[in-house]
Amino acid sequence: MYNATKDKERNQPSTSRGPGLAYCLPAETLNEIFHFVRGNGYSNSLLPVSEVCRYWREVALDDPTLWCKPCLSHPKLIEEVLNRNKGRSLNITVNGDFCAFRGGLPVYQPFGGDINHRNHGIMRMLACVHQATKLKMKAGVWTYVYEGFHPDQDANELFQGEFPQLRHLRLDSLPSPQLCRPPASPPRRAPPGVSGCTIPLNDAGGLDAPDVSKGDAEATLRHLSRLKYTSGALLSFTHLMAHLRVRQPVQLDLEAFHAGGAPHPIRTRSVELRAWGHVAEGGYAPLDDARASSVRVRSDAAESLRSRLWYPYFALADVKAIRVGCVHGSRASHLPEYFGAVDALEALDIPVVNCAGEVPSLLATKQRSEDPQHPGLFPRLRRLKVRATEPWMPMPPAIVSLLREYLKERSESGDPLDELRVPDGSLRAAPSASVESEIKGYVRDLVFVPFEGQTR
Repeated sequence: MYNATKDKERNQPSTSRGPGLAYCLPAETLNEIFHFVRGNGYSNSLLPVSEVCRYWREVALDDPTLWCKPCLSHPKLIEEVLNRNKGRSLNITVNGDFCAFRGGLPVYQPFGGDINHRNHGIMRMLACVHQATKLKMKAGVWTYVYEGFHPDQDANELFQGEFPQLRHLRLDSLPSPQLCRPPASPPRRAPPGVSGCTIPLNDAGGLDAPDVSKGDAEATLRHLSRLKYTSGALLSFTHLMAHLRVRQPVQLDLEAFHAGGAPHPIRTRSVELRAWGHVAEGGYAPLDDARASSVRVRSDAAESLRSRLWYPYFALADVKAIRVGCVHGSRASHLPEYFGAVDALEALDIPVVNCAGEVPSLLATKQRSEDPQHPGLFPRLRRLKVRATEPWMPMPPAIVSLLREYLKERSESGDPLDELRVPDGSLRAAPSASVESEIKGYVRDLVFVPFEGQTR
């Protein structure tokens, strides 16, 4: 017998948005509807559709496109979404302001300033970050997270433990200096440092730290392949780096940061960023290995980067190879400050132009070591590469003279360079035609290489 009351109850929507007959649609039809709404990528449009009724909600939550990328803008779904995702990898974007995904529209804060409600969603999501393969954290989240903490808690707690699957980590616009203060205790083990890095030499002010706080949190990122930090204070970044450990080569990008100021340098233990952990035949680091630039320190900001901003944090005393990029306005007088602590360097790559052309006059030789005023850079250098920044750029005569003098002193002391690489045609402007043959006599191997923009 037909029971109109039961049928009406069965079709009663769970929200005011949907018709009761939605319950009658089969799952296959709903999947087609959701696919049409979603388009080619994740879309927040799928979430309103899921609120038509409980049945639509259940089918929608079975769509992996919805729950593989939890969205802060819908904290009421986060717990259910994460529960369905146990044992699976996550692609998480945590943003205190809005979340926008490819193919979807941004959803602006729907919670009317309810900080407790918002923090519940944030903290629930952050509790699952260890499952993430891709994690992106943006500026707004730190304000809400910090407000939600008890005063005795430290934001460092967010980064405790292991991240066994993390491949990509992006940190945007972190504030300073509330997040991830440097540890009060010394490192539990000596950091090995990096093996190579690319450092543009810009002129900037120093970086100092505020008071050191309590906390000994440490996160191990076993498979992290790229760490990108954009648009924020370098102070915050170095605080955060004090608590990260990586286990493989990592590409590090610093963009558009600015420095802070206080009385003493920051001490960190986040120096396990390795470009490559091997040396080539002959016992020195490879210059032309693509992995040599997998750890990069770059400044795109108006405020530039000085050595005291980076070498205390990346243990450059252990660096085996450096590729230097000098920008206009840099001065050779800054180079000893940049590289004075780099004693183990075996391979150096410098451009022809700008201040790097004066590097040969600053390099260590036995004869120069007798002068207490000479900086004596890179006493263990075995390989030197001078690269052209434009095709067929000849080496200026003054630079050729500085290079020849350095090579001659190394040769006369019985310790010639193993290898010198110069661009094709770079010695055309040499003071005399015999310079090329003279330089050949000062090094074990002279190699002419094409412009880097050409096919080799």
